[in-house]
Amino acid sequence: MFEPATLKQNAKALLKTCYWPAVLVSLIMAFTGGGGGGGGSFNTGRMGQNGGSDSLSRLSGDQIAAIAIIVLIVFVVVLAISCAIMAFVFGPLNVGCTKFFLNCRYNTAKVADVAFVFGHTGYKNVAKTMFLKYLYIVLWSLLFIIPGIVKAYEYFLVPYILADDPNTPCEEAFAKSKEIMTGQKMNVFLLHLSFIGWFILGIFTLGLLNLFYVNPYVNLTNSELYYALKAKNEVVSGFYDNNQM
Repeated sequence: MFEPATLKQNAKALLKTCYWPAVLVSLIMAFTGGGGGGGGSFNTGRMGQNGGSDSLSRLSGDQIAAIAIIVLIVFVVVLAISCAIMAFVFGPLNVGCTKFFLNCRYNTAKVADVAFVFGHTGYKNVAKTMFLKYLYIVLWSLLFIIPGIVKAYEYFLVPYILADDPNTPCEEAFAKSKEIMTGQKMNVFLLHLSFIGWFILGIFTLGLLNLFYVNPYVNLTNSELYYALKAKNEVVSGFYDNNQM
């Protein structure tokens, strides 16, 4: 069991040593995590209420079918492009951001760490693994919210494992994350839940508090969490390995 207070204390100390780079990398990390808003189309809602239905009624069945096919093609193309960006850009960037925060512990973190995967031999492996991570979580979430949350925590350490070694095979990265998170998912969930007060305060600052303090603080806490869980897992694995010899 890790000590949340110790992780947070370490994170605060680290934040003082790399504050502005941590703020910048946290902003990039939030963007690659896919938290985009979408609210720019409300003003079009009434535009076709008067004449739209009449125009639609004048279209033949073939014309409606053609429009439907075009819309479907556009949707598929946009979806394919989005998936490609997620796999080949956002996933590797997310792992790069993770690498930055892991390196903060050793005072070797550089903003350039964010892009380290793109020049690494494990780039394709990282792109594949991170895409599958996103896909699995989405598919599990379609079943119900709770399974999606559980799987998100089961796969939580995948980017950290890849940041340690981008050449870690996809199956091994998922297996390692699952192994380390066994019995820890609720503890990690409660750790993250303990930050809710900070995020609520962030709402009253229009997100500025999150940008300039909370997000870097949480990301550094997560990196310290990884080190703690990894060390605990290595001790347990070593104990069983020694007993089997």
